[in-house]
Amino acid sequence: SASEDNSVKVWTPGGECLQTIPHPGSVWSVAALSNGDIITGCSDGVARIWTKDPTRVASIDELKVFEDRLSSQAVSSKMVGEVDVSKL
Repeated sequence: SASEDNSVKVWTPGGECLQTIPHPGSVWSVAALSNGDIITGCSDGVARIWTKDPTRVASIDELKVFEDRLSSQAVSSKMVGEVDVSKL
């Protein structure tokens, strides 16, 4: 399932959450492909393919960019405009 909470959740048919995949923005769309891959569309304008196939995994540099975007999103989500949410 896609979510405005910046994540995709992978569910069992019985409704148990197997995995949560964080994203650097709201996830607007998600699709499961026949080969087991998952493709997501995020509010940062990037479509991502998630795979277990080690021959198609992103490069170290691409993974670093993704991790950096996740980190910057985590910091910015603590602020709403000029308000530090942690001080409310």
